[in-house]
Parts: sequence; structure tokens; C-alpha cells
Amino acid sequence: HNVLLCNLSTLAFQICRNLVLSGVKKISLVDSQTVSKLDLLSNLFYKNCDEGKLRVEICKKEMNILNPHVIISTMTDFPHLETIAQHQIVIFCNYDDVQNLLKVSDFCHSRNIAFINSVSYGVFGSVFCDFNDNFNFDDSFEEYKVNYPICSISKGNPGIVTLPDNQKLPDLRNDSSIIFSNISGMKEFNDNIPRQIKILSDHHFSINDDTTNYTDYLY
Repeated sequence: HNVLLCNLSTLAFQICRNLVLSGVKKISLVDSQTVSKLDLLSNLFYKNCDEGKLRVEICKKEMNILNPHVIISTMTDFPHLETIAQHQIVIFCNYDDVQNLLKVSDFCHSRNIAFINSVSYGVFGSVFCDFNDNFNFDDSFEEYKVNYPICSISKGNPGIVTLPDNQKLPDLRNDSSIIFSNISGMKEFNDNIPRQIKILSDHHFSINDDTTNYTDYLY
């Protein structure tokens, strides 16, 4: 992939390092600023003798040391759209010109170019990703399952479930869903249907069932 990385803040340096170590084909660095005293304090790649030098040149030199097989180019002017179109991924870091960001974001979206805008505020930060309409994100995962033994299920509205004294509910919260299985007596619960619960205590929770006319719970 060809990656365009704009505004070489400390965050951008770390992103660039990870990209270089992963072995991307080419990285284009965009930045017009020189190394300041603040840069020296926040970026371990800079040395005192680098103060006043262009950040893109220092970054290129350090990244070439990490992985000389990655092609790294630099530019100090904001890239034209024709230049942006030559990349598959465009990343902005701590860039505060909103109008330029919107312009580039719209352009990348129209050309099916991945666009990432990341901001770091000390220990806090944010990231915006637009990987275009053809990008599919699979958020499926195997649900966390825990088995709980129970002592009884009351008859009433709602039904109250009691757990053994040595069994607490640290992993459940209000509106969690549970499924009963292997219930003897109250056969109505052996339907494999998830039921929402409300926590009443460490050993009791209610279920959204009116169990008044259910058969008696045995075990």
C-alpha cells in the first residue's frame, strides 16, 4: 500500500513507526514545521541537535533506519488532490484545518481511498475512519457464557430466581439476558428463549415472566 501521512506530530511519528515496521510499500510524509522545544520534550526520536530542522527530514531518516526497504518521500506543501489520489490510505494527525480535512475526506470517499483523522490530547484522543461503502466490518463474536446453578424460582409476577449462598452475580447486570436449561418442575423455562433480568441482590434476580400459573419448580 501507498500511505500518505500528514502533520508529523508525536502521534504521527508513532503511527509512521508502526507502518514502517509492518513493511508497507511506500509512505509519503507531509509537514512544513521545524522541530521545536515542545517536540524535543514529547518525541523520543528527536535529539537536541535536531531543533530547527524540518520534521519530515528527521522522520524520514529515523524511519529509514528502522526499515530501509520502505520507500519514504517527503513534502512540505499541502498535497494536491492529484497527489492524494496516488495513495490507498490517507492519515491526518492533529491537523486543525477543518475545511481542508472535509475537502480531503470527501475526495477520498469519492475515490475509494481509506481516510483516517486522528487527534491526541495527552491521555485522551479520538479517531475518525472512513473506509468507504465497500468496507465490511464483522462485529460478530462468541458471547461470554457462564453457568449459574439456582436454588428456586418463585411463582408470581415477576418470578424471582434465587441462587445458592456461595454463588454471586458479578458477571450479570440489569437487562442481561439468560437462558434456563435442565429445569425440573417449571418446564416452561426449558424453551431455550433468552430472558431479561433485573438484579435484586447478590443472590436474587427477577425475570420478565409471570410465573403465577407455571408448574412448581423442583430443581
